[in-house]
Amino acid sequence: DYRGQKNHLAVSIDIQEGRQWLVSSLQMEGVTETDLTRLQNIVMSTAGQPYSAASIYEDRANVLDYYYNHGYLNASFEYSVNPASAPDRVSLTYVIEPGQQEFVRGVLISGRKSTRRGLVDSRVELASGEPLSLAAETDTQRRLYELGIFSRVNTAVQNPDGDEDEKNVLYSLDEASHYAVN
Repeated sequence: DYRGQKNHLAVSIDIQEGRQWLVSSLQMEGVTETDLTRLQNIVMSTAGQPYSAASIYEDRANVLDYYYNHGYLNASFEYSVNPASAPDRVSLTYVIEPGQQEFVRGVLISGRKSTRRGLVDSRVELASGEPLSLAAETDTQRRLYELGIFSRVNTAVQNPDGDEDEKNVLYSLDEASHYAVN
């Protein structure tokens, strides 16, 4: 009966923060110098920043996205946390295994009947010889859907588990009916 209102409750929350832990150092293993420079710009858990599991998970997502979008479809990310020499500090180590880089051999499109080839081709973001980017693959699918002329756009990588470093990207289109009769 809080403040005279029947069946109302009052809740008081008293938060007593502990000491804040900070990142003392971050080591990234398994990456090239070029990738290291780029990755340092996208990770959050750098020296002097607050330490949190959420930041590490965000770093993991960003690092794997970077590799997936540069043709490393089997990249992996592991980390370890160790106490640093200074109090309330941790040392982080990210171990990254990029795996084999894969490239686009070709883009194969099936199901196009009355739609002009140039209209479809202008929406495709992948090209032969480029790294196989998962973002570009799904963005192409989205752009084809946005035309409003396809009822279905499926995409796949041919033989995704194969050892070859060049893969065909497949798009299967179903053109929407021009007329519907109810």
